[in-house]
Amino acid sequence: MPWSTIANNQTISRANLQDAINNGLFTLKAAFPADNKQITKANADAYINIPIQTWLPLAVKASNQLVTKNDLQTLSTSGGLFIIDAAYGINVTSLTGSVGSLPTGISYPVNSGTIASVDYITTIPTQTITVNLDGSLNFYPSNMTLYIDSVAIETKPIYNIPTTLTFSFPSTSGPSEVKFVISQNVTPPPSSFKFQSTDVNHVLVSKSTGQYMLVAGGGYELSGSGYKQYFAPTQGYLYVSSNGNTGGTPTFTSTGLRGFWTSLSASDSGQYMLATQGPGYCYVSSNYGASWTQVSSLGPKTFLGGCVFNNGYMIVITSTADVSKTYRSTDAGSSWAEILLQGGSSTMLLNSITCAPATGWAMISAYSGGFFTSNTYGATFSKLNNAVVGDNVNPSFSELKYSPDANVLLMIRADDGPPRTTSLMYSLNYGVTLNPIPGSTRTAPQGWIGLGVSNNGSYNWAASTNQYPQRITNFSSVSSITSFSNNYLTCCDQTNGGSIILFGSSGSQSGYGLYRSTNGGTSFQPL
Repeated sequence: MPWSTIANNQTISRANLQDAINNGLFTLKAAFPADNKQITKANADAYINIPIQTWLPLAVKASNQLVTKNDLQTLSTSGGLFIIDAAYGINVTSLTGSVGSLPTGISYPVNSGTIASVDYITTIPTQTITVNLDGSLNFYPSNMTLYIDSVAIETKPIYNIPTTLTFSFPSTSGPSEVKFVISQNVTPPPSSFKFQSTDVNHVLVSKSTGQYMLVAGGGYELSGSGYKQYFAPTQGYLYVSSNGNTGGTPTFTSTGLRGFWTSLSASDSGQYMLATQGPGYCYVSSNYGASWTQVSSLGPKTFLGGCVFNNGYMIVITSTADVSKTYRSTDAGSSWAEILLQGGSSTMLLNSITCAPATGWAMISAYSGGFFTSNTYGATFSKLNNAVVGDNVNPSFSELKYSPDANVLLMIRADDGPPRTTSLMYSLNYGVTLNPIPGSTRTAPQGWIGLGVSNNGSYNWAASTNQYPQRITNFSSVSSITSFSNNYLTCCDQTNGGSIILFGSSGSQSGYGLYRSTNGGTSFQPL
């Protein structure tokens, strides 16, 4: 009787087994007699190569017991191995989806550096499988690859741990093996880097001389809403340069840090630096970016932003489970203490922070909750009574930026609409009075997303999606600079006097990356 016609619960004869061999479902291990007797587990092991010796129905059989069709998993039609290779100190904590007969929500507490395998049967339908990973990421970012019968189907990068990866399974009939393999990069990130055709989502220039620069790789998934509040950042490396004010092309060195960067800030000289992630950690440097320390005491959180004073004091704002908190350090990030915003509520959601590094002035904005200011290096914050600006709508402010001397404050105002719009506002009295900049209203998908501010109103800069770089002249007009065009400008920053300017961008259009001007914006060069 042909193998295909017997039922799963039927015992197998030698004739059945020979038909399966003839059809390539098993390979012959040793010749067997021509009689048509039923075979035992010991017979099967002697006559054929069994793909899955650990298959439960077969494993529980005694050697002298007769085997059924279901007891023997074939090479191509009945099933195979499902393997998780959890090497390099990473554990697979759970897997969600259905692979053949495996139930959803399978849990794999896999020990570090081991391989776990599970047998499966039937076919793999077209679907997605979600793998949750945890462990110790003590090597350069790696990949996890899905293999089906030794063919690489899909590869996903592992940037941070813990993480969740989703794979798409093609519809396939009876593979002999499904495997997830974690691989380790053999080389570190490049020591120097050119940013053309690379996503950039944050830039920083040291305000006093422009000598030191920070660039956060990664971009924004542009949602069509047109401003940063509604953008989802993507991951990238953090790079530092110590020759950003030279006439030649500056050299950027990778810090080795990668993640979802939400802000970069520094003292005026660049000695003290702060970089925040969301979700992730915040990192501090006290040697002009030469080395970095993870602030583990604050733990992994969604850091919304941070700021740094010239004396090394630092402030960060966070969001966890829709609750915002503010933390302050007075020792360059070595220790932190939570501070309360006077006049605020425990359920208030924050969204942006800025400071004037030399003066002690700082400002924090809240979603529809107004502004909180400090002139004590963040020791105390009090609420400004100007939450309603220009009309009866409580807007949110997706970015604030003080000039180094605090005499100029620029901000991006975001209104939900419809339609969603952004506009630019400024203050010359520490945020007490806010004034609109004429001609700055943008309707989605165009929108303001980054600011560069100097100590005077002659030339400040702004980045906008679907726009050229924008120059703000005397707070009275906004004009496009057409020396380079880029649809999705994501960030900008400048020195105190505006002599050196950085713009970053992301997207798939030609020419995205990093641009610098060393002549006050007359021209920009790609870096």
